[in-house]
Amino acid sequence: MSKRKYRKKCPFCVSYNVRKNGKTSAGLTRYRCNDCGASHTIKRPGSSHGKQLEEHVAYFTTPAAKATPITNRRTWDRKHEWCWNHIPSCPYTGEIYDCVFIDGTYFKGYNLCLLLAVANGYVVGWLWCKKENKASYIELLSNIAPPDMVVTDGHKGSLQAVKQAWPGTKMQRCLLHVYRNTIRDTTLNPKIPMHKALLKLSRELVKVKTIENAQAWEIALNRFYTTFRHVLKEKTYKNDISPKQLPSWIRPYQKWWWTHRSARSAYFRFYRLKQNRCLWSFIEENQPKASTTNPVESINSQLKQIVREHKGMKKPHLVYAITWKLYQLTEVARKPSKILKTLVPVRVETVENDPLGTTIYGTGIDQYNHYEETGFSIRKNRK
Repeated sequence: MSKRKYRKKCPFCVSYNVRKNGKTSAGLTRYRCNDCGASHTIKRPGSSHGKQLEEHVAYFTTPAAKATPITNRRTWDRKHEWCWNHIPSCPYTGEIYDCVFIDGTYFKGYNLCLLLAVANGYVVGWLWCKKENKASYIELLSNIAPPDMVVTDGHKGSLQAVKQAWPGTKMQRCLLHVYRNTIRDTTLNPKIPMHKALLKLSRELVKVKTIENAQAWEIALNRFYTTFRHVLKEKTYKNDISPKQLPSWIRPYQKWWWTHRSARSAYFRFYRLKQNRCLWSFIEENQPKASTTNPVESINSQLKQIVREHKGMKKPHLVYAITWKLYQLTEVARKPSKILKTLVPVRVETVENDPLGTTIYGTGIDQYNHYEETGFSIRKNRK
């Protein structure tokens, strides 16, 4: 069976008596109608838009694309202006994962917080919010199937959200964050024996890989409490010291406080995590899982690199660039030109309201509606 030949018609007189008539200066084939004599070109709809969207996305997500010089930046911005309104959504697959890592990161100067969920090296969910809290985490976790284990940095909102959204999921605290919290209490160069012992416990905690190591660490923790129990219970009374020696965090009505406050904080952090079974969830099964949130932190570093390379972006443009980067890190990511038809255009406000109002005499510099990277303008967040 022969392939049906596509017949071209004149857009003016709707006649099929059309023939080729050379090429235009842009390289497109020119057609001329033999009936009315009109000349026209045929351009496949959407072909150039897909290429423009890929160029625009690559400019923010690929360092090599940003390094490519642009001859006329103003023209490039005008042709790709429509791309700002096409932002992908997270493709939730419904897959049940063995382990999910959740964490949040803030973007300084934008009043934005990004919550991430990572599994098997891919981004499985994200959520833009203003603050890292329980409600935001519940909205993030509600779209993901409950996994066997979740690793978190210990944020109170994330812990409460996991208990509510995934009640049957085991929780694992990031041991590296526990180690850093201990350093905050004891410093890296402690002077007293109690702080030295706590710092040693935190360093040994990060090295735990087997159940035998975990049991040995718990024995060392019990030995620490037996040795320094009387020191941890020491109190300081307000009437025993001069007003000039009072710590700044003492309340006016407070009569006493724990003498070794930081040491108690470090020890009871270990104790609570052990009692809540949040320390050894990663080694309770035959196949040990990760005990840190490094998979999320590595993605956060890539996102922060985009912000550093494109200083001065407005908030909608920042969301656009970061969201496309997150989509590319998903397991089912496709080229922007392939999903262009499925993207619902979202209106992005590119002009912000001037908080200073109308000025009679200006400086000639557009502070709020500037071109990013180039142009005579003030770049935001530039130090």
